[in-house]
Amino acid sequence: MSYPTSPPSYDAIYTQDQSQPVQTQPQVAVHVPQPQMVHGSVVIVGSNKVDIAPCVIVCQSCNYTVSTRTEMRPTFRTHAWAVCLFVCGLWPCCFVPYCMPTCNNIDHYCPKCNAYIGSYMS
Repeated sequence: MSYPTSPPSYDAIYTQDQSQPVQTQPQVAVHVPQPQMVHGSVVIVGSNKVDIAPCVIVCQSCNYTVSTRTEMRPTFRTHAWAVCLFVCGLWPCCFVPYCMPTCNNIDHYCPKCNAYIGSYMS
């Protein structure tokens, strides 16, 4: 059983004839975008999770912790339900969708600075 000879030493490799082309791996350039620093503050209006009832939240405008003031705002769906009730002969009940919070959008405002905080859309 014969073993192969040992590999050449490093000195022998570097002193060999440099005229022979050396095969190298192809170079691949990879562009990695660097994160950019953004200075200043970003305020996203209306991103707060709000519900039908007033909720306790920190106002982004005045930075106070407040219980929101709510206002119901009728939508197309509110008007459509009122028309459906009228067409079905229930005209005395046409006002009911305007009184139900589930048929309206509920806008939340800060009671201190009156800033818009968000909407609950049912």
